[in-house]
Amino acid sequence: PRSRRGRRSPVRQRGGASWRWPRPRLLADEELRELILPALRADYTAIETHTPDPAARVDCPITVFTGDRDPQLPVSDARAWSAHTSGRCDLRVFPGAHFYLSDHPRDVAAAVGDAVAAIRRA
Repeated sequence: PRSRRGRRSPVRQRGGASWRWPRPRLLADEELRELILPALRADYTAIETHTPDPAARVDCPITVFTGDRDPQLPVSDARAWSAHTSGRCDLRVFPGAHFYLSDHPRDVAAAVGDAVAAIRRA
């Protein structure tokens, strides 16, 4: 899909060949597209305009998820999240690009469940 400015959609740019969300059939439906795209645009506006505090730290565990071919969050950058917690930082790397979870929904859901269970046990 193209944005209203005629540029290629950031969703498609981030996903490359493995892009699967939103599904093309959903975007083909004008009514659904008008519901989905404003939220996506708002997400990307927040991402592109937010200036994080490099010294920010939380006092809780962090689990970082990324794809092994994600150009937006390479594994080396994902590891750097450990600097933002005084607690444990776990890294889960899945095969795929930015939308790896589309290819591995059960594995990602299981990993999220494992992370939550670990926090509950702590």
